[in-house]
Amino acid sequence: MGPADVTCVDPMQPVKVIPILRAGLVLLEQAATLLPASETYHLGYVRDDDTLQATSYLNKLPAQFKPDDLVLVADPMLATGGTMMQALKEIVSRGADPANIRVVAVVA
Repeated sequence: MGPADVTCVDPMQPVKVIPILRAGLVLLEQAATLLPASETYHLGYVRDDDTLQATSYLNKLPAQFKPDDLVLVADPMLATGGTMMQALKEIVSRGADPANIRVVAVVA
């Protein structure tokens, strides 16, 4: 074991937690215990079985993120990564800085 790089979270600046529905809700409860001052926004995608393309059916993101917002995207299972890429593009298109976005996945 050795030193680890860490980022301290300012409790005065809530982390924006975005679960990808529905599976991401499993991680949301755990995130809330670690980040009690978090704000939650939801994204829902459904994937076409033939084309494997994801289509958004729910988008509860704010109209605009601030560039210094810390964003945590929760989706426990990444298969092709296509849904996550679409979610990240949507989040960045609303002003989030990619350097401040983290993805939590359990199975990839």
